[in-house]
Amino acid sequence: MRIIANYIGINLLKGIGLVAILLLGIDLFFYLINELRFVGTGDYNLFSAFEFIVLTIPRKLYIMSPLAALIGSLLVLGSMAKNCELVAMRTVGISVNKIALFGSYYVLLFTILVFLGGELLAPKIELFAQKRKTFALSQGKAIYTAYGTWIRTGNKFIHVARIKDHNTLNNVTIYELDQDLKLKQSSFAETVKLIRVNNVNDSIWELKNVIVTDFTDATNGKTKGIKLAKINNKEEQNLLDLNILQTANIKHLERLSIKNLTTIIKDRVANNLTVTDYRVAFWKKIVQPFSILIMSYLAVPFVLGPLRSCSRGLRLMVGVILGFSFYLLNALFCPLVTVINFPPSIAVILPPMIFLSLALYLAVRA
Repeated sequence: MRIIANYIGINLLKGIGLVAILLLGIDLFFYLINELRFVGTGDYNLFSAFEFIVLTIPRKLYIMSPLAALIGSLLVLGSMAKNCELVAMRTVGISVNKIALFGSYYVLLFTILVFLGGELLAPKIELFAQKRKTFALSQGKAIYTAYGTWIRTGNKFIHVARIKDHNTLNNVTIYELDQDLKLKQSSFAETVKLIRVNNVNDSIWELKNVIVTDFTDATNGKTKGIKLAKINNKEEQNLLDLNILQTANIKHLERLSIKNLTTIIKDRVANNLTVTDYRVAFWKKIVQPFSILIMSYLAVPFVLGPLRSCSRGLRLMVGVILGFSFYLLNALFCPLVTVINFPPSIAVILPPMIFLSLALYLAVRA
């Protein structure tokens, strides 16, 4: 039994690893094409683009690992089924679940390595990569951090916590200095939205739910107490340089580690700020390792059932369709969290549970 378990597991590791490399190569190729549009901006050159892409490999491998596990398992087990190896195992009394169990030991090893790389290595490396990219593109006018991006525009230093979409920023803090580099005024806006662009150097921004803290007296400009003011809506011209904002790539929440997400959630809860998106990202991180195991297990009943005598090309196509369906379900359920106040944990857990149910059903039939 140990020989059979090692044979299945080692072949699965080879297949999953090969598929992961191929998927990674395709993704990096298109990512390089996307990065070429930034080459020549500021101090960002071709070497910088290659460096940035290489440093994103751990995160990309972590994200695409469920798809790699599914396609790799389908191809390896499908090849074994076509050569009647799995049939021979079945004839000596090895069940479908036992075949899956033999392979799961090695897939679990792959899962642990990917999870450790995605949690311990990827966030630190990508933070370093984003810092270098942002600094090079903005020529030192923007600095990328784990908790957002700092951008300098004239005598203003602006901290952007998160970009909601292309023209909307969330939790923006503006620090305005005087000619002596003393803090003159600070403003916190819950939402900042670009409402009109006349040209590249002329834009109008709308700030909503603004809290303004004024540190100077309006008559003589000297420090004289602190004045607070709340403004529902206000407009500012040329608040942010559009070119710098485009190059300041704000970190997506899925790129944060579980530890960082936990810290941010606690901090935002303590300050009565929304944490929905952060909780979704947190649960995605928790569920990711289980998704790898489920997708690998799904390949076993598929191969022993509907795909027993199919060609390798058809198995590859089925793997791609199933993987795409998995990510489509994730994209479908996660927005329900904000639309109908669906629990984040349930929204994230449902897609893997649906695929696990499908795998168990096919295993019983096989």
